[in-house]
Amino acid sequence: MKTRSLLACQLVLGGLIVLLGGCGKKESDSGVPAAAVEPGSPNAPQSASGLREAEAVLTAVNSKDYDGAIRLWAAVQQAARTPELRSQFDILSDELRIKLLEAAPTDPKAHEAMLAFRRMTGGR
Repeated sequence: MKTRSLLACQLVLGGLIVLLGGCGKKESDSGVPAAAVEPGSPNAPQSASGLREAEAVLTAVNSKDYDGAIRLWAAVQQAARTPELRSQFDILSDELRIKLLEAAPTDPKAHEAMLAFRRMTGGR
């Protein structure tokens, strides 16, 4: 069981490194630096807000605010509409599931949050 948990953690961390490894100032397809693109414009990257919300979910879990993490996760779920955002959301879901599973045996609030998370994900 520990081997599977370790492997799952390594896969999630590897995925996050791949997804976040290219962060930095880049030019968009239109030749305009990404920092100069307005959020509402068609050239605006949609994943930036999703990643910020994902970081908030992980911060909430790490600070043991499990109810807040579940609420934030649900908000990220609603925002994940494109295939790219959906894949990032799936990685976030896996990481949240792992953290809740690790904390649930010793923390009753984490156990309750894990049960709520399972209900929201259909038991997967």
